[in-house]
Amino acid sequence: MNAVIKTLITLIQLSLSLFISVNVFAAGGSSIPLLESYNNLRDTDSIKRGAILFNNRCASCHSLKYLRYSTIADRLGWDEETVDKELIHGRAKFHDIFIGGISKESALATYGTEIPDLTLAAKYKSPNFLYTYLKAYYTDENGKANNYAFPGTAMPNILAGDQGARVPVYGDVNGENVIIGTKPYPDPTSQAEKLRLEEKEAKFNQLARDITNFLEFASEPNKIERYDLGIKVILFLLVLLIIFALLKKDYWQDIRKH
Repeated sequence: MNAVIKTLITLIQLSLSLFISVNVFAAGGSSIPLLESYNNLRDTDSIKRGAILFNNRCASCHSLKYLRYSTIADRLGWDEETVDKELIHGRAKFHDIFIGGISKESALATYGTEIPDLTLAAKYKSPNFLYTYLKAYYTDENGKANNYAFPGTAMPNILAGDQGARVPVYGDVNGENVIIGTKPYPDPTSQAEKLRLEEKEAKFNQLARDITNFLEFASEPNKIERYDLGIKVILFLLVLLIIFALLKKDYWQDIRKH
């Protein structure tokens, strides 16, 4: 039985190390404090809102070339008519990939850089980084828009109207005084203004979270199914291990008798 227990412990350790390694890789090694996105891939309403937001705010430049409209429909429970109404608008076919609307030449002429495809952005940078990035825009000392998660970014603030004017908040990170967040500008002077800003902030946070949730979904549409299947497989193996352990004990009892 000691060998069985050791095998069980090893299996659990391997499972934990897998999840830990995935989380470490997803952190992306960022030196700034990342905000928690609290993504929930089971929240299909959030992913649907995020898909529509991405289509309306981001798809004029960014593509999702590893994701098809039909896959979005299949995973989110949309029919072909709904996908066309919310995402395609007659510009593509149901089984086409999600392509952005700006060419490489136009991107270089307008922004001075190529526009990245965002299908795998949540895997490469992590959902928390994407969420922080969307919330990290502020007005610098020169009166220009900047982003403390990606200083000097060429991407305009797609949620500027929802976020409102923001200025940086500084804090100590590893002995350096760096930007760790933003706050509304100017500061509210009355309770009514504070309540209004809190309500606006909550709506803005939800918009950023919905887009982040959709981008995590886009990076791996079958992630929930994979996780659910993984749990079932691990439980099956654990039950099988117990059965084999009991069989081994029974067999060895017979062998010792003889």
